[in-house]
Amino acid sequence: MKIKIMMMLAAVLMIGMAGGQSYQGATTFDGNITMDGNAIIDAKLGQSNFYVTVGSYDWCDYQTDGTDDQIEVNTALAAHDVVYIVSPIYITSELVMTRLGGELHGVAGGNRGWPINSVTVEVDGIDAIVCLGSQNTIRNIAIEKNQSIANTGGSGINISSVFVTLDHVFITRTYDGISINENGSLSNILNTWILSCPNIAIKVDGAGGTILDNVRAEGYQNENATQGYAGLYVVNMGSVHATKIEILRYGHNFYFQDVPEIYITSSLFDQGNKSNMIISSEDCFCANVYITNSWIAGRTVDEGLVDVPLIHLRSENNGRIVNVGIHDSALRDGYAEAIQTTIWGGGIIDQLTISGNHFLNFGLGRTAALIVATNNTNHVTITNNRYLLEPGRTHAAVFIATWMDADNVCSNWIYTNNDFSACTNGLSFYPDNSITSPNIMPEGII
Repeated sequence: MKIKIMMMLAAVLMIGMAGGQSYQGATTFDGNITMDGNAIIDAKLGQSNFYVTVGSYDWCDYQTDGTDDQIEVNTALAAHDVVYIVSPIYITSELVMTRLGGELHGVAGGNRGWPINSVTVEVDGIDAIVCLGSQNTIRNIAIEKNQSIANTGGSGINISSVFVTLDHVFITRTYDGISINENGSLSNILNTWILSCPNIAIKVDGAGGTILDNVRAEGYQNENATQGYAGLYVVNMGSVHATKIEILRYGHNFYFQDVPEIYITSSLFDQGNKSNMIISSEDCFCANVYITNSWIAGRTVDEGLVDVPLIHLRSENNGRIVNVGIHDSALRDGYAEAIQTTIWGGGIIDQLTISGNHFLNFGLGRTAALIVATNNTNHVTITNNRYLLEPGRTHAAVFIATWMDADNVCSNWIYTNNDFSACTNGLSFYPDNSITSPNIMPEGII
């Protein structure tokens, strides 16, 4: 670009010297550089670079005016592989990416490196950006919905093609944050922040192989128990691998139903208004759900949540939940049980492992056990967990279990605050020979 500009300057100077021309007034050369005297006053970068620019500045390749800016952006996206949005834009219909490998970029440099410009959605019920081209990339883009309009539908980004990557994306106040359907498999959501979306932050509906890394989703800051339905919502055979994600203040911070594979590690789920986590199968199959090295916490403010467990495994209408592991994590602050399994209509839960976790501050709203496993919950292993029984609080039991067979293992450390009367029933099992190793109850807190 510098070489080309210098060549243009040299040509202008040569013309001026030969013809004695004055340089007063603007002149355009080669269709992309406008000069006033010796000063460059306009340079359409797309004419000499691999990308084009869209924005309100005179030098942009596609100039917007703050009304229906999707027209200029979509024209650029249809014609070019790489498009940069360089100023705030305002849209009344979707931005649509259809090119194979097409990229849409904003400009970084805002607070903590977030985008400095935004795409503002001015009507209800639309998706701000729709990815239809395989291998699309969206980077350094901020999306927000106008707060003065209704908010009953639409998402910040709708992914409907494979191998899409989002990186350094900020989404706020759209009805859903990111929606990935069955055509959007193998997507990568990286370094993304979703704030105050009133329904679902991230929805994975039938898409396999979704990667989440360093993603944060926050519900509203207030204590309203009717706020957003779910932070991470995965259904209909969708699958997710998540690392370093944080989800706060949603009704269900995650909700999984009929999924073949979920891996979550080094993550945080906090202040869920209902059951913080739902793992469910309804007349289908849910398998291979693993949560490790994570923080899972409920509420300590009474919001009528007395009968809501922190983690709820639900198998309905002959559904099967198989191979669930909760490992090396911290579970705390619940009005009822920490973990509960529920069976309806012939469902089965099999191969549940709970190991290496720390449990604290449960039964805030009523007499409760830490873990309840009901009929048709088979092959349960509960080992090497640490439990703190709060003084002055009545725990119905550490465990209540009514399992079908005897292939269950329970061996844990249980701590009280020098007050064993806080636990009225201790360990409760059926059948009795489920306990294959001693559970140690030393006095004092570690």
